[in-house]
Amino acid sequence: MGGVENSFKMEEEMVGTPGGRIEWFGGEGKNHVRFVFWEGKFILFDDALLHTLNQGLHYSHAFFEGQRFYRMDDGTWVSFRFPEHFARLIASYWAIKGYDSLKEIVPIINSENISLKVENLSVDQLYEQAGASYKRGTIPIFVKIDAGKRENAEKIRDGLIKNIPDVLLEDKIVDVPLVMYADGRSYDIQDLMDLTKELFAINDLDMLDAESFYYRPFATISNSPLKLQTLGKEVVLGLFPLPWGPYLGKGDIHMVIGPWRRISPEQFKTYAKMAGNYTNSLLSANLSRVFGFAEGIMLDADGDVAEGSAMNLFIVKDGVVCTPPLTAGILPGITRDSVIKLLRFLEKEVVEKNISIDELLSADSVFLTGTAAEVMPVTTISIPKNFEKMKEYDEIFSPSGKSTKIERIEFRCVEYKDREIADEVKNAFFDLFNRGSKTNREFGDWLQEMPNDEKEKIWMMRRAIENARDNEVKREIQNRINQLKGKTKAKVF
Repeated sequence: MGGVENSFKMEEEMVGTPGGRIEWFGGEGKNHVRFVFWEGKFILFDDALLHTLNQGLHYSHAFFEGQRFYRMDDGTWVSFRFPEHFARLIASYWAIKGYDSLKEIVPIINSENISLKVENLSVDQLYEQAGASYKRGTIPIFVKIDAGKRENAEKIRDGLIKNIPDVLLEDKIVDVPLVMYADGRSYDIQDLMDLTKELFAINDLDMLDAESFYYRPFATISNSPLKLQTLGKEVVLGLFPLPWGPYLGKGDIHMVIGPWRRISPEQFKTYAKMAGNYTNSLLSANLSRVFGFAEGIMLDADGDVAEGSAMNLFIVKDGVVCTPPLTAGILPGITRDSVIKLLRFLEKEVVEKNISIDELLSADSVFLTGTAAEVMPVTTISIPKNFEKMKEYDEIFSPSGKSTKIERIEFRCVEYKDREIADEVKNAFFDLFNRGSKTNREFGDWLQEMPNDEKEKIWMMRRAIENARDNEVKREIQNRINQLKGKTKAKVF
């Protein structure tokens, strides 16, 4: 089937935990994750459990991020565009919890006949403001509301403050800062970065024998009556380092255009990295792997190319690089955003446009981008000669009410051999992690230094002790401090 049957195999190790068996990518990397952050505290990894009635489990009322740490050429560790990732995490929070605040101000608007002018950030502005504000040590304004006059602004502020304690008022303007609320407190980008550095230090992640590893911030609606709504319900935040290796392995990447369509912005908040969003992606990924392909390519509602199941997609034709626009329902990937900037830095023409199937199959090359996938050229793309026949396989185990004849599916396969631009941008991306390189000089502010110095590590560990859940965790962290001080004899003030 397509010439690549059973070619895809993830490198993984199944590990038993009190919460069930999980996949660890990278084998021995699991030994470096002793602690996680969960429900406002640092706890032992095995103690991070969810109740069976958690609303995120039942209704996918959850959101998350995928981030990555990299080892620089000098051996030190950095995070890649974490402020932008945390900004998207907070935007995903508001995709669910913004309704709490709407509930408070809708009656005010209607009863007082108030007209508001609302300005909020675009995705590009969100990422730009996140990076710039982190360097300045400030908090971006996520939503700006002009109430026309101060009296009206005070009423709107009083409604919002019930769910947004950090809301700001200046004359007739109400500002909502880029923060999220979980575990009974607020989290801004700086808070999440500080917790990440503490988690990095107490797990000795700088000792990990790898060039990079994955990081999963995750939040879910807390345990509550299982009504299909999230108004007034608490949010629980978790931060989890995961020693994953390359998501798609290191070999050739064979993809297939499948029958599943990407959900549209009219059907879902596709800008948000919400758990429910990925059920759509899961169907595409599973069906693709059934037929032996590494990944599936999803089309949008109009039949144009959207993205892979967990990565954005670029094509190259006659030296011009094209990628689908956000209006195709794709996730606004931060690696995608980075690659667009890198390509322009390399003086390549980049166009965001709708891409037809014919344009995809006639391209000179295709490559994927994503935090997990990084930058990966595609080897082949196959397309079934009959989409409906492929979909019929997916309906075998369903109450379709049909009587269907299942037959062998034939695929048309296109191989991409011209990888010049794909390899150039891939090399430029990874050159970012070589200090003093051309890419690093231009985009070095995308990187955030992790605790690599012994003094800083010990300082972060001591801060983490203040947020430890119990004495067992405090003792174990203190033992790590003592071991590090014994090795380095570092004097920490």
